[in-house]
Amino acid sequence: TVSRERVEEVRSKLPEMPSAKKERFMRAHGLSEYDASLLVTDKAMADFFEAVIERGAAAKQTANWIQGELLKYVNDNNLNWKEFSLKPESLAEIIAMIDDGKINNKVAKDILPVIIDTGKSAESVVAEKGLAQVSDEGALGEITDKIITANPQSVADYKSGKKQAISFLMGQIMKETKGKANPQMVNKMLQEKLSAS
Repeated sequence: TVSRERVEEVRSKLPEMPSAKKERFMRAHGLSEYDASLLVTDKAMADFFEAVIERGAAAKQTANWIQGELLKYVNDNNLNWKEFSLKPESLAEIIAMIDDGKINNKVAKDILPVIIDTGKSAESVVAEKGLAQVSDEGALGEITDKIITANPQSVADYKSGKKQAISFLMGQIMKETKGKANPQMVNKMLQEKLSAS
C-alpha cells in the first residue's frame, strides 16, 4: 500500500496538466477557450507563450502571434517548438515596438524571419533596413496631399458616398511610404482632409 503522504508528494512533483494550464490561461490571462486550447497542445509552445507575457507583452497579442506567424514559420520549416530558435524576449520586443508605434504589423511580419534566422534584435533589424514607421505629421501630411491631388476620381468617389475609395487612397499612401506610414494616422488624416476639401 502507498501512503496518502507519498501520493501527495508524487502529485506535487507532477508538471501542470494541459487541462489545468488551459483553465489558468483563460482565467489569469483572459484568453478564449480556443486560444488557450491551442496553446496547451505543445508544452514548449505554452512555455514560450508564458515567457513572452512575463516580459510585458499582452496575452491576446502574444497568442495571436504564436498562432499566426510563429506557427506558420514552425510548420513551413518542419520544426517543432523545442527546435524553434526565436527567443521570447524577441517576440516581446516586436510587440512592444508595434504598441509604441515604432513599426506596424506589416513591417513586424516582414522582419520576423530575419530576427529568427540571425538572432538580432528587432530594434537593430528595423534600423539596418530603415523600416521605422513614419509617424511624422508634417511628412505624412505632404504625402497625403500629394496622393489626394493625384487621384481626383477616388476623392470624388469618396465624396459621393463610396466610402471604400478611402481604402484605395490609403493603399497609395502605404505604397508611397513603402508600407512605413502609421496607418491610424494616415486614416485619420485622410478623413479630415477629404471632409475639409
